[in-house]
Amino acid sequence: DVRYGVYGPRPGSYVAVIGGSSEGRELIEFENAKGNESSRHVIAHDVARFDYDRADGTVYFTKIGDAGLFKIDPRSSAETLVTQKISPTHLDGWMVLEGDIFYIEAQAIGPSNVHDLDPATGEDRVIATIPGSIADLNFSISHDKRQIVVVRISAEDTDVGAITLHRDNAG
Repeated sequence: DVRYGVYGPRPGSYVAVIGGSSEGRELIEFENAKGNESSRHVIAHDVARFDYDRADGTVYFTKIGDAGLFKIDPRSSAETLVTQKISPTHLDGWMVLEGDIFYIEAQAIGPSNVHDLDPATGEDRVIATIPGSIADLNFSISHDKRQIVVVRISAEDTDVGAITLHRDNAG
């Protein structure tokens, strides 16, 4: 029951969140040899979403039951709190890019700020402001960290759509 997954630090390795929507979700690293799981290591429990920093191998994640962003040190496996400014209710409101953590400071009404947090120093600075309120926090940062793409959905968007699917009997 994989919820999120990425390639791991070694060829044939993967990092994934598995389990249901309750506290049973685990963040695991596993190896795959010829289509079969050959090893499995549980990294953390109660995981909502994670991102993997390929620059140094650090795993960042939010928890289902606790506010904040946490990290797992790749050498010691120690779990530490990075910041409490990131909410687990906004699953896509943050990302890791080359050692920096970018997140959208969620606002119910009004503009939302995009932050660049350096987890090594704790420096947290606003790099952009998104005009108007947003409901969906899906975004991406360019690799040179100079541009932001935001998938903006208004917080008060009430559009509803419906379609009917019909099987094409031709051919």
